[in-house]
Amino acid sequence: MDIEPYSTTTTATSGADPAMAMAAAMSMLLFILIATVVAYVVSSFLLGRIFKKAGAEQWIAWVPIYNNWKMLEIGGQKGFWAILMFVPIANIAALVFIVMAALEIGKKLGKSSAFVLLYIFATVVWLAWLAFDSSTWQGGVAVDQQQPQPYPPVAEPQAQAYQPTQPQQFEQAQPQAPEQPIEQAPVQNQDPYQNTPPTPPQNPIQ
Repeated sequence: MDIEPYSTTTTATSGADPAMAMAAAMSMLLFILIATVVAYVVSSFLLGRIFKKAGAEQWIAWVPIYNNWKMLEIGGQKGFWAILMFVPIANIAALVFIVMAALEIGKKLGKSSAFVLLYIFATVVWLAWLAFDSSTWQGGVAVDQQQPQPYPPVAEPQAQAYQPTQPQQFEQAQPQAPEQPIEQAPVQNQDPYQNTPPTPPQNPIQ
């Protein structure tokens, strides 16, 4: 008679275990989701400040995959390794190149080579340190600003302002005296058949 109550209690307890396990799993999943979102927001904000020091756009730090692409480029590596992080086996090599990029970024911000260990074991601390310290970028401009310089603009001729000209004053022409005709000497009639001048006529009456 003592066995029946014991079996009833055991059945009720075993029926409640799945519900409690489900609630615990949901709580854990919600906690992981919130922690992931908070970590992403914090890391993107800190990475954006590092991008600003490097001369890159800050909004890139908020774009998934593209932020790692830009970080690789700033660190002197190829950006396509950010995509290979999602490929099995290739993601190991991609992780190595990201660490190398973090090493180069630390050097360009005046840190030693050992500073990269902080990125490997405490990435958030590495980001916060570089984001808020007084270090300045010493490696030139970032990749997205290394664009070919356009040809210098051709200077356009400037239109000169219109200046009204003074009306020209013409001198009145003075009347000139009429020219006098040139007197010509009278021409004597000469015989075209004789070379000697004609002799005067003689008086017939003597």
